[in-house]
Amino acid sequence: MSQTTTAAAPIRSETRLAPEDSGAWRSWVLAGRALTTALDRTLGEEEQLTLIDFELLTELRGSEEACRMCDLGASVALTRSGATRAITRLEKVGLVRRLPSPTDGRSTVVKLTPEGRRRQTSASRVFARVTQEHFFALLGADDREVLERTSDLIRRSVMGAPICRSELAG
Repeated sequence: MSQTTTAAAPIRSETRLAPEDSGAWRSWVLAGRALTTALDRTLGEEEQLTLIDFELLTELRGSEEACRMCDLGASVALTRSGATRAITRLEKVGLVRRLPSPTDGRSTVVKLTPEGRRRQTSASRVFARVTQEHFFALLGADDREVLERTSDLIRRSVMGAPICRSELAG
């Protein structure tokens, strides 16, 4: 990918996408779906985890303290109810525990169990293998930088204002 930086295209108010926009959109969506489907399928077959389960376990693994439900959901772009359902599923199989928040009596925090830590480590190997083969092996350093920057812009645009207090600081 070239090092040239281009300004964002102006927002159009048309009812249909321009052909060049349509092609870019379709390629991005199909590539994302194909990769997340491959990850979800392989994690399910080899680790009995969904991709969302893995992402939540990874967020918890990276945190020194128990995480608030709101923060966990936001970290993997889940709604509050989606995060609650996913955490309930992980709790039922003994990978996480819910605890009362030490700082807010109305909140619940989630902590990784030793079994959750072991499963996240095992699933990390699967995740690394699949993403290396179908993503990183195909990208150069410039491609990664552009992709990360663009993805962050899109995420911020879609997610809008932060929902959790911890996001306000970042």
